[in-house]
Amino acid sequence: MPDSMFAGSGRPSLRYAGALDMPAGERFVNPLHHNPEEAELMLIAEGEGAFIFDGQRYFAGPGTIMLYNQGIWHDERSHSHIPFRTLYLGIANLQLSGLPPGYFIVRNESPVISLGEHYFSLAQRFRELVEAKHSREADSDLLADHLLMVFLIELARIIHQPKTPDFRPAALASSQTVHLTKRLIHERYIHDITLEELARHAHISPYHLCRLFKKETGHTLFQYITHYRMDVAKRYLTTTEETIANIAGLVGYRNESYFQSLFKRCIGTSPGRYRAAPAHK
Repeated sequence: MPDSMFAGSGRPSLRYAGALDMPAGERFVNPLHHNPEEAELMLIAEGEGAFIFDGQRYFAGPGTIMLYNQGIWHDERSHSHIPFRTLYLGIANLQLSGLPPGYFIVRNESPVISLGEHYFSLAQRFRELVEAKHSREADSDLLADHLLMVFLIELARIIHQPKTPDFRPAALASSQTVHLTKRLIHERYIHDITLEELARHAHISPYHLCRLFKKETGHTLFQYITHYRMDVAKRYLTTTEETIANIAGLVGYRNESYFQSLFKRCIGTSPGRYRAAPAHK
């Protein structure tokens, strides 16, 4: 891409934005059509499907973004055996330097981009755009268009970055995957967390995630989940008056007796004695 990412005097405008959430057993089907006035983006958060762009068939799964050049004929069909969740945008007045109006990429390039470690930051910007477009606050359209410019700059840097073999060291990519998995655990420890859920959010296989996590941290995923829950429990015990039964529920355990035995095994003392220790008063 040239130094100036955008061409022309106009500015891209967010025409529409939304989310699609299809449960398992239902299939998203959008037969052959085109959008002559908008370029579109679709981010797949969960699920997979077959997509036809300009007569070429592509497969896309979670963690990918699809680039719909303006006016390109396309057909979209999800696989129905798993849920299909996406976010999508329609953009008017898109003009990237060196490309035809309404184009993200040249016509013969693959429109399916695997985001890898960029997925989480881009997904967050995507959600912000959807929220802004549906907001009823004053100047929400202006805010959406400003957010769109930031989003497009980040996206263009990802899809048009130099394709060098060692663009990102494998060790750094592995570290980022583990970091993002930890963050998900920190946010969802109160719920039952499955290996499949963690792997789906990390966009790697469960087997690979287990190996990677153990190599990076020295702990298995479920050892880490347990120890994090115990850290949260210690915080509740020392800073609140919550009962031990309530704390068990707050850190993801329905059975108080199981929580107490697990706490003692991990911490070396019971929750009650931990709370009563002078060092914690």
